[in-house]
Formats: sequence, C-alpha cells, structure tokens
Amino acid sequence: MSKRVQGELSKLKSGEGNQLLFPSRDGEQIKHISRTFERAVKTIGLNKGITDRKQKIVFHSLRHTYASRLVDKGVSIYEVKELLGHKDIKMTMRYSHLDKERLRKSVQVLDE
Repeated sequence: MSKRVQGELSKLKSGEGNQLLFPSRDGEQIKHISRTFERAVKTIGLNKGITDRKQKIVFHSLRHTYASRLVDKGVSIYEVKELLGHKDIKMTMRYSHLDKERLRKSVQVLDE
C-alpha cells in the first residue's frame, strides 16, 4: 500500500467494530463491487460511444492501470508480477502496456 493511500485511510475516524471503508448507499456492505463500479462508470459516461467490448472501462481495468503505471514509473516487471500475485510472468506482461515513448527512452539509456 502506498504512503498516500495509508495517509488517506488514517484520516478515517476509528470506530467500534468492523467499519466499512466504502459502504453502499444505505450504509451496508457492498455485495457486488463490480456492479457498483459499473453504475459509476455509466453515470460518468466513461464508456459512452465505445462499441468495442475490449475498450470499455470495467472494474478489472483498475488492475491493468495499476500494473501499467507501476511499469511506467520504472518498477521492474518482476516486482509488478509479485505485487499482482501472478505465478507466471507471462500474465504480468499482458497487464503492463508499454508505450512507444517508454521503449524509445529505454534504448536512449545506452547513449548516456
């Protein structure tokens, strides 16, 4: 967990018992987070006009974004593999999308 996330979580008031971090509208435990996420995406309009199923934002997109951002910040693919809990690095490679600029910078290291 990043220090930023820890800081935000520490701001929450300590309560008795099992306090919910993200309660439902009625204050209860969310049973299907992916449905809640789907409603939020629909309300915001993130998938508006997107017809290709593979391009749509879904709950699992957060995992892909997490992996890609780690790689973009220079975290090794092995470390990302461990953080995601993958057994095989081939799966991690599917999650980390390297853009052309990142690849170009990788080669430029040899010029230094």
